[in-house]
Amino acid sequence: MALMQCPDCGKQISTNAETCPGCGNNDFFLGTGETRYLPHGRCGGTGKTLNDRGNYDECFYCKGSGKLQHKGLINLRTNEKTWKEVK
Repeated sequence: MALMQCPDCGKQISTNAETCPGCGNNDFFLGTGETRYLPHGRCGGTGKTLNDRGNYDECFYCKGSGKLQHKGLINLRTNEKTWKEVK
């Protein structure tokens, strides 16, 4: 059984634990401080979406840039790096 430190309370817990018994935290991701922009999936990275009239409008989600900001996260259970969209 491997142990990790809870990012909220600092208590040592099992990497198999669903929640921290000390504080109840169930979010075992820690920010890396990295940011990057990834292509937006809904508009295919074009920044435009097809409206119901058959015309293209600026994508509501990425504001026409075709990319969305993501922040880097480390999964404390597996030590794998992942990226999450910044809302």
